[in-house]
Amino acid sequence: MSRFANGLHICVAVLAAGLSRRMGYPKQLLLSSNGMPLVRCVAQTAVASTADTVVVVVPPKGSGVAATLEGLPVCTLENPLAHAGLSTSLHVAVREAVRANADAIVILLGDQPGISLDSIDGVIAAFARHGKPFVQVKYRDGYGHPVLFSRKLFPELMNCKGDEGGRQVVARHRDERLAVPMASVSPPDVDTPEDYQMFLNACARK
Repeated sequence: MSRFANGLHICVAVLAAGLSRRMGYPKQLLLSSNGMPLVRCVAQTAVASTADTVVVVVPPKGSGVAATLEGLPVCTLENPLAHAGLSTSLHVAVREAVRANADAIVILLGDQPGISLDSIDGVIAAFARHGKPFVQVKYRDGYGHPVLFSRKLFPELMNCKGDEGGRQVVARHRDERLAVPMASVSPPDVDTPEDYQMFLNACARK
């Protein structure tokens, strides 16, 4: 049953099937300052949101990523085409949202452990109020994740190619975007050893 009185069904998808080429180690398994794997940090925040369904797209078997999510109420989906870019993980997530008859999908990245619950719930609430096809958080330093796409845009998401995820759809529908302002700066991606160290340093300062 949807958590919204108007019956909307919202799916949050954590795209976490990257091969971590720049890191040289599965970045999803790196530990946050609280000792939790980064991908679990993101998934746990998604589970705490007002979304109805949380899916996590992970690399093929043997990566160890799925094991870090044990005990969380999430649907783990393997992406056997992870080597072909982020768009393939997006396709896996959208197919599950279609199967679940979701009204919208919220996209998160598995390498952004600093994503906030307020930002996820913010785009969901904005969609519930206004019904716009495309809702995105606007931080002090620009637009970022989470991004919500309505069911109307699912076919376009399925046509995305390469390593850009939904950026192509964002560009085409920029004039239709509903912005959800946040007072903070966008959470950084953890792509390299230097990024990881900066993330840990930032956690230590909090």
